[in-house]
Amino acid sequence: MSKIFPELEIAALVSTPEPEQAEAPLPIRVREKSEWDAGMVLEAWVKNTTGRKQPLSVRLSLASAIEEVWGGTYEVNGSDYMITSDKAIEPGEEWDPTIKVLGSDHGYQFKGTKNGQGPAQKETEPLQTELLLRAGGSVC
Repeated sequence: MSKIFPELEIAALVSTPEPEQAEAPLPIRVREKSEWDAGMVLEAWVKNTTGRKQPLSVRLSLASAIEEVWGGTYEVNGSDYMITSDKAIEPGEEWDPTIKVLGSDHGYQFKGTKNGQGPAQKETEPLQTELLLRAGGSVC
């Protein structure tokens, strides 16, 4: 590391994922709270299984567009949205973002998590799974 630019050393330490983070997929449950012709509201629950307090992120692919996220922020890259918690989540605790989507195409897919973590695991009850499949959404 550079002794002339110590901030480079700090940046390198912050952006390096730890091995436990790269190995642990985050369980996620999803429910369609409401639906109308031109949009819907999704509720999600993401459990922190990393063993340390940290912000959590999930990637959501949508045919429509996010209008608002409660409990987090989001970045857009084409039809993919990276949704990140607005605070660090304790190990074993859940983060519960609510996502308002605008558009008549209600198809969506939670693709995975940020910082090298594995894909989000489906943790839905049978009734919720039927609802997701009927609406064209999926969790993987």
